[in-house]
Amino acid sequence: TKRLPVSLQHVVSWVAAVLFYPGVLAFRHLRLPLPSHFREYAKHDWSIYRTDWYDRLSAPMTAYYDEDEITYWLSEESLENVQISSYKDFFIRGIGTKL
Repeated sequence: TKRLPVSLQHVVSWVAAVLFYPGVLAFRHLRLPLPSHFREYAKHDWSIYRTDWYDRLSAPMTAYYDEDEITYWLSEESLENVQISSYKDFFIRGIGTKL
């Protein structure tokens, strides 16, 4: 979708958001056992959800890294006090101190 014209990317992201937003609302109001995607976006309104879909579909490139890769990068930089933590099952954060 990243090669589509911007106007079409907006349409596709709007359609995707319309299709999946009921899951967000279902979790928000009924606390149904749904995947973390719906739980996370239940904290936000429609415009955030739609914008996120646009970002996902229009980004020129996307890369996903796991905890081992992030740990390796931080060790290569000789960081101390390295901490790796995850947020839900969405994100991994790595921090450290450079002396």
